Amino acid sequence: MAEYRENSMPIVTISRDGGIKVQRGTTTQLPGFRDIEIIQGSSWTLPVSVISPGQSTPMNLSTYTAQFIARAGAGGSAYISLTESAGITLATSGMNLTVALTAAQTAALSFTRAQYELNVTSASTVTIPVLSGNVDFNKTMLV
Repeated sequence: MAEYRENSMPIVTISRDGGIKVQRGTTTQLPGFRDIEIIQGSSWTLPVSVISPGQSTPMNLSTYTAQFIARAGAGGSAYISLTESAGITLATSGMNLTVALTAAQTAALSFTRAQYELNVTSASTVTIPVLSGNVDFNKTMLV
């Protein structure tokens, strides 16, 4: 089946190893869109490969900063707020951005659904929206 998209829109695909690949759009700063799920009391990771427009290899993000934020809605209080200094790992290749929460961190969460955004910022302070979507939080009974 052929995939239709405008050249300006990002392509978001799931790789064989379970990571998310985001091929940046050519003329827009729109993020890719992907809903995610976090299970209470379980470790959670979101491996992402950010690829520049027209390229086939991941960007070198080692000099970037990053932010992952999940909140009730636009302007709402943050349920989760992570940066490259706490919860996000940036790398030079492969799955070059990984967002992670420990089992203890997910056990402390209490929301049901939120909206998230994942951005990277270059040394010249250009912010690139990478991914956005909904976070479904699966509350389990902790015994």
